[in-house]
Amino acid sequence: MNFNSLVLQIFDAGFLLIIAKICLAMLLGLLLGLERVYAHKTAGMRTYALVAVASCFFVIISIALSTGMALQFVGGFNVAYIPGSIIVGIGFLGAGLIIFKDGHIENLTTAAGLWIAAGIGIATGLGMFREAIFATVLTLFVMGGLSFVERSIRLKYFPDPEFQNSLEKTKKPARKRVVKVSVK
Repeated sequence: MNFNSLVLQIFDAGFLLIIAKICLAMLLGLLLGLERVYAHKTAGMRTYALVAVASCFFVIISIALSTGMALQFVGGFNVAYIPGSIIVGIGFLGAGLIIFKDGHIENLTTAAGLWIAAGIGIATGLGMFREAIFATVLTLFVMGGLSFVERSIRLKYFPDPEFQNSLEKTKKPARKRVVKVSVK
């Protein structure tokens, strides 16, 4: 057996599809995490990418179990078991992120974002590429685009002194203008 045939055996079409699924899940998770980095949140690109990749990989394992190893189990293997477990597990991870501080709930959107990242990973693992890409675009719109709409609605219709104070703290101080005057 020569080297070329060995490489062709290792990188067959099925394995290349798995690589494509995992890479796509990672890229979609990175996009979601990039928005969270922009929003100055704790869970960022690496967290979202890992959640999407892990979810995708667990689904790939689930599919492999259902097709190749089902004969070893009495009654077969329920393919929905692993994705269902992923959803519950990410729910616990998200619950750990959510905190109640000074009368406000924090990190709720980040937790929900991790949950959808898991769903995107699951969809990618199942080969639902268009659906995963659409869900990523929609999630980016909700987390990024709607944050500006939500902020303006809050400021205009539901003024909260603590929210406005937090906005004032994040604003950069105005630069002082120095004018040089020369006297002759």
